Amino acid sequence: MTEQPLDLTEEEPTADRLITLPQRFYTPTQVSVTTAERTERTRELMRGRIALVLTASLLILVVFTLLYVVLTPLPPDELVRVIQGVGATVLTPIVGLIGAVTGFYYGGQAAAQTVAAQAAARAGADGATSGRSTDS
Repeated sequence: MTEQPLDLTEEEPTADRLITLPQRFYTPTQVSVTTAERTERTRELMRGRIALVLTASLLILVVFTLLYVVLTPLPPDELVRVIQGVGATVLTPIVGLIGAVTGFYYGGQAAAQTVAAQAAARAGADGATSGRSTDS
Protein backbone atom coordinates (compact mmCIF):
# COMPACT_ATOMS: atom_id res chain seq x y z
CA MET A 1 0.00 0.00 0.00
CA THR A 2 1.56 3.28 -1.06
CA GLU A 3 0.84 6.46 0.77
CA GLN A 4 -0.09 9.50 -1.19
CA PRO A 5 1.17 12.90 -0.02
CA LEU A 6 -1.46 15.13 1.50
CA ASP A 7 -2.33 18.24 -0.40
CA LEU A 8 -3.39 20.75 2.23
CA THR A 9 -3.85 23.62 -0.14
CA GLU A 10 -7.20 22.60 -1.60
CA GLU A 11 -9.43 21.51 1.25
CA GLU A 12 -9.58 21.12 5.00
CA PRO A 13 -8.59 17.65 6.21
CA THR A 14 -11.31 15.52 7.68
CA ALA A 15 -11.43 14.86 11.42
CA ASP A 16 -10.17 11.30 11.02
CA ARG A 17 -6.98 12.56 9.37
CA LEU A 18 -6.13 15.15 12.03
CA ILE A 19 -3.50 14.29 14.60
CA THR A 20 -3.98 15.44 18.18
CA LEU A 21 -0.80 15.79 20.18
CA PRO A 22 -0.90 15.09 23.90
CA GLN A 23 -0.76 18.22 26.03
CA ARG A 24 1.95 18.43 28.64
CA PHE A 25 2.26 21.09 31.27
CA TYR A 26 5.80 22.21 31.90
CA THR A 27 6.77 24.22 34.89
CA PRO A 28 8.85 27.22 33.90
CA THR A 29 12.49 26.89 34.77
CA GLN A 30 14.73 29.71 35.83
CA VAL A 31 17.16 31.09 33.36
CA SER A 32 20.65 29.83 33.93
CA VAL A 33 22.80 32.37 35.74
CA THR A 34 26.52 32.22 35.21
CA THR A 35 28.96 32.12 38.09
CA ALA A 36 30.28 35.59 37.23
CA GLU A 37 26.77 37.07 37.36
CA ARG A 38 26.07 35.34 40.67
CA THR A 39 29.36 36.63 42.08
CA GLU A 40 28.59 40.18 40.93
CA ARG A 41 25.12 40.06 42.49
CA THR A 42 26.56 38.80 45.78
CA ARG A 43 29.23 41.51 45.73
CA GLU A 44 26.66 44.25 45.15
CA LEU A 45 24.46 42.83 47.92
CA MET A 46 27.38 42.83 50.37
CA ARG A 47 28.38 46.37 49.43
CA GLY A 48 24.83 47.52 50.07
CA ARG A 49 24.73 45.76 53.42
CA ILE A 50 28.06 47.25 54.51
CA ALA A 51 26.90 50.74 53.55
CA LEU A 52 23.60 50.19 55.37
CA VAL A 53 25.31 48.96 58.55
CA LEU A 54 27.76 51.87 58.59
CA THR A 55 25.05 54.45 57.96
CA ALA A 56 22.78 52.91 60.61
CA SER A 57 25.60 52.85 63.15
CA LEU A 58 26.34 56.52 62.48
CA LEU A 59 22.68 57.40 62.89
CA ILE A 60 22.38 55.40 66.12
CA LEU A 61 25.54 56.96 67.51
CA VAL A 62 24.37 60.50 66.73
CA VAL A 63 20.94 59.83 68.29
CA PHE A 64 22.46 58.38 71.48
CA THR A 65 24.92 61.26 71.73
CA LEU A 66 22.11 63.79 71.40
CA LEU A 67 20.01 61.93 73.98
CA TYR A 68 22.96 61.87 76.38
CA VAL A 69 23.56 65.58 75.93
CA VAL A 70 19.90 66.48 76.39
CA LEU A 71 19.08 64.14 79.27
CA THR A 72 22.26 64.54 81.32
CA PRO A 73 22.60 67.82 83.22
CA LEU A 74 26.22 68.72 82.49
CA PRO A 75 27.93 72.05 82.93
CA PRO A 76 28.76 73.72 79.60
CA ASP A 77 32.51 73.07 79.81
CA GLU A 78 32.00 69.31 80.38
CA LEU A 79 29.35 69.22 77.66
CA VAL A 80 31.84 70.63 75.16
CA ARG A 81 34.44 68.10 76.29
CA VAL A 82 31.98 65.18 75.87
CA ILE A 83 30.92 66.30 72.41
CA GLN A 84 34.53 66.77 71.30
CA GLY A 85 35.52 63.38 72.72
CA VAL A 86 32.69 61.54 71.00
CA GLY A 87 33.32 63.40 67.76
CA ALA A 88 37.05 62.73 67.76
CA THR A 89 37.02 59.13 68.89
CA VAL A 90 33.88 57.69 67.31
CA LEU A 91 32.19 59.96 64.77
CA THR A 92 35.28 60.78 62.71
CA PRO A 93 36.26 57.17 61.94
CA ILE A 94 32.69 56.16 61.10
CA VAL A 95 32.20 59.15 58.79
CA GLY A 96 35.55 58.30 57.17
CA LEU A 97 34.47 54.69 56.66
CA ILE A 98 31.18 55.76 55.12
CA GLY A 99 33.05 58.10 52.79
CA ALA A 100 35.48 55.35 51.78
CA VAL A 101 32.69 52.84 51.12
CA THR A 102 30.69 55.37 49.13
CA GLY A 103 33.74 56.43 47.12
CA PHE A 104 34.73 52.82 46.44
CA TYR A 105 31.21 51.86 45.39
CA TYR A 106 30.54 54.80 43.08
CA GLY A 107 34.15 54.91 41.88
CA GLY A 108 33.92 51.24 40.88
CA GLN A 109 30.68 51.87 39.00
CA ALA A 110 32.16 54.89 37.21
CA ALA A 111 35.27 52.91 36.25
CA ALA A 112 33.13 50.07 34.85
CA GLN A 113 31.06 52.56 32.83
CA THR A 114 34.23 54.22 31.52
CA VAL A 115 35.70 50.90 30.42
CA ALA A 116 32.43 49.98 28.68
CA ALA A 117 32.28 53.36 26.92
CA GLN A 118 35.91 53.05 25.79
CA ALA A 119 35.26 49.54 24.46
CA ALA A 120 32.19 50.77 22.57
CA ALA A 121 34.14 53.71 21.15
CA ARG A 122 36.97 51.40 20.13
CA ALA A 123 34.51 49.01 18.45
CA GLY A 124 32.89 51.95 16.65
CA ALA A 125 36.26 53.25 15.51
CA ASP A 126 37.32 49.79 14.30
CA GLY A 127 34.06 49.46 12.36
CA ALA A 128 34.52 52.89 10.80
CA THR A 129 38.12 52.21 9.74
CA SER A 130 37.31 48.77 8.33
CA GLY A 131 34.54 50.28 6.21
CA ARG A 132 36.88 52.75 4.49
CA SER A 133 38.45 51.91 1.18
CA THR A 134 42.21 52.05 0.86
CA ASP A 135 42.16 53.13 -2.79
CA SER A 136 44.18 56.26 -3.47
